Amino acid sequence: MDSINNRALLALQRGSFLEAQELLKKNIKINPSHMTYNNLGYFYCDLGMNTKNGRVIRADKIGMRYLMKAYQLDKSYKNCMAIGLMLRYDHDYEKMKKMFENALEIKKNYAVYYNLGSVCVALKKYDNAASYFHKAIQFSYNDNDLYASTLAYVHIMCLMKSKVDERYFKNLLYDGDEKRIGDEIAAYFFNGDYEKINAIDIETVLEDYPDIQINAMIIEAYNIVSNKNGLLNFLRVIEKYYDGDSLVALKSIIDDRLQRIRLINQYNYRFGIEDRVCCYIECPIH
Repeated sequence: MDSINNRALLALQRGSFLEAQELLKKNIKINPSHMTYNNLGYFYCDLGMNTKNGRVIRADKIGMRYLMKAYQLDKSYKNCMAIGLMLRYDHDYEKMKKMFENALEIKKNYAVYYNLGSVCVALKKYDNAASYFHKAIQFSYNDNDLYASTLAYVHIMCLMKSKVDERYFKNLLYDGDEKRIGDEIAAYFFNGDYEKINAIDIETVLEDYPDIQINAMIIEAYNIVSNKNGLLNFLRVIEKYYDGDSLVALKSIIDDRLQRIRLINQYNYRFGIEDRVCCYIECPIH
């Protein structure tokens, strides 16, 4: 392993960003290569340019030039992923797709499949997105990944108005840090699983998730299955946790179905990008 690169990345792990930056710059002067161009480029894109007086200057354009120099010399998984991730700020989805496809040719894993799925959603290539999210499920290596990829897969299937197999909803029983109860409720709603919404502890939802679109789905689900007790409980809970304009808004959607439907139709699931990826080549940890 290149010793300067190793020292730079260890400094980065310690949070010594200026030291890491200077070592990465020194490494390019000594050894201009795919690795050194990539690592300084990704550093600039991700963390900016650090000055000796403690300022941090945005340097994504400079960083992208270094990343592209690395790409011209060779094509590695980490370099393709780094370029793909940085292109999202320009919303250049076609180029992002190409870079993630290049990464996929080198290494198949959860992150690249998930990101390809999200890019295909942005490009309105929903069938391809569903296929990639399904692959991300298969390549998930922890509960967070399994939950996120399943949620994305369920939502893209709902967007295409395709019924989702019951077995995928079992992956949403996860209760860790990545849990997004509002998006789960939306997935149940658009899949026509109104009974699942009726079985959810509404007090837990309303205490932590006051989103009016999600609450419109909950009320509509109660009405569809004629759950009068659920509606009464909803009213009791919102009076416990809310007041003022928030309470008035939530009460108004109980009786106004047209408003509920309008709010439900405005719901838009946010297909994110998986950026928990180390793009430093020869990182001593990753």
